[in-house]
Amino acid sequence: MVERIGRYGLLQEHQENHFRATQALDGTYFDLSSGWGYHFGHLMTQTLPKLWAWPLFKQRFPAGKALMFGASDSEVNARSILELAPFGISLDDIIFLTDAVTVTDLVSPTIGFQYLRPGYAHPVIAETFDQLAQRAKGTAPVSGRIFVSRKLTKRSCVNAQGLEDLFRQYGFDVIYPEDFPFDVQISIFRNAEVVAGFCGSGMFNLVHSSRAKAVILLGSASYRATNEYFFAQLAHIPDIYYLLSPMPPKSGMRTDWRFDWDTLVAPLVTLLKEYGVK
Repeated sequence: MVERIGRYGLLQEHQENHFRATQALDGTYFDLSSGWGYHFGHLMTQTLPKLWAWPLFKQRFPAGKALMFGASDSEVNARSILELAPFGISLDDIIFLTDAVTVTDLVSPTIGFQYLRPGYAHPVIAETFDQLAQRAKGTAPVSGRIFVSRKLTKRSCVNAQGLEDLFRQYGFDVIYPEDFPFDVQISIFRNAEVVAGFCGSGMFNLVHSSRAKAVILLGSASYRATNEYFFAQLAHIPDIYYLLSPMPPKSGMRTDWRFDWDTLVAPLVTLLKEYGVK
């Protein structure tokens, strides 16, 4: 089934020319593509959660390959993640595409994760990320208290500097995950005792934070995704806190926002006194 709505429905008229096939591939293929190409967040929520089915696919189609579709300038990042992929798949099993193709047969497994409300995370996803983490050999270069900040101009917190300074006062190391190789990112989150940060894909490695006793999530009321909650649940983090600043009506998920110091700084400081350096 292919949805006709949203950015995942490739049947929309305005997308028809963009996705016109440039070649035909014979054989049976396993669909690893996400709804947003090689974007990190969608690899974590839509590509890796398909891998549970890879062993079943290979049993039935031993010569079968996997297909991924995305922009060429993001392929390197996708490879750095998928080289750690579990369930026996390797980079040699994957064909990375930048143009649309047709195939004889396409096997597209059910995704074990859904981030739009109400959402779900199947237990097999915990196994997926556990196996992935076991293959990562990076070493965490920071302490056990981390604040995950954000460089992207999309959905930016316009007064982020003040928040970074506040967290530093309570013993948190401020990090930008994209500054580290993927295996080091895993190690940083796996080593964390307390994780705080802005809602978004930078927090998706929460799934590895089984040692953490709390996560503090900062964002705007227009942020509707539930990724961070489900990843924290998969890691069995006991305390999950959201501090969401109000937004004007009809604000989108990509809208920049401002942390509401007047309303939220008091509860935030209370949390920092509990979970920060005493």
